[in-house]
Amino acid sequence: MKVTQVRCFEVSGPATVEASEERQLQMLDVYPELARRGPGGGADRVTGTYVEVAADEGATGLFGPIFPETVPIILAKLAGHVVGQDPLAFERIWDVLYRQDRHARKGYEMMAISAVDCALWDLRGKLLGLPVYSLLGGPTRPPVDCYASMLGHSLDLGLVRAGPGGRRAGFQGPEVVLPPRPERRPARYGAQCGDGARGARGGRAKHRDHAGRLHGLGRDLHDPHVGADRRIPPALDGGTRAAGSHQ
Repeated sequence: MKVTQVRCFEVSGPATVEASEERQLQMLDVYPELARRGPGGGADRVTGTYVEVAADEGATGLFGPIFPETVPIILAKLAGHVVGQDPLAFERIWDVLYRQDRHARKGYEMMAISAVDCALWDLRGKLLGLPVYSLLGGPTRPPVDCYASMLGHSLDLGLVRAGPGGRRAGFQGPEVVLPPRPERRPARYGAQCGDGARGARGGRAKHRDHAGRLHGLGRDLHDPHVGADRRIPPALDGGTRAAGSHQ
């Protein structure tokens, strides 16, 4: 059993993508003049890039969408270390990919390694006829809580009310964005929110009012400053869960 091919391909098609009302906090937002950048507009077409790994037995593993910037790395630097290898030798393959370049420990190189690794796990599951979670040690709990992402529309109360079906669709709560620190950069969350912790508390209260049928809120900590999760005011922290922390 050997890997015979690693390829990347693009899929594109018509779609209706509404313009975002807000964007995620980014590293450049430490600069006030750059923090004022607005969110992205809508689109009538969606394009995604994927990586596929094939084995000599005919099965393929797929992962994506991936960042297009990782495609040259996958094809030029990683594919040669994967083709011809036993796809079940996951520890060896990952270690070789990690060691093949001293700059592969972060950034686009690590993202490219992650994409290939995920495609290989998909391939292994298909080869063995098992879900990937079984190959990673098995389930630790019967159900998994789901949250409805409100990123891009975190303060649109109409969307909070309508949402993606609320608890009827199985969601336990919405995910919202933690506003930026006012002493470092201006608030970018509109008049509904205000600035800093005060805006965060107000935004949370409004979400509670209009999404009370949900169990809780998930706060999204896209903050370039270390210790973002330790700066959450008590009034905001109660009854919320950390949906993600990117520091």
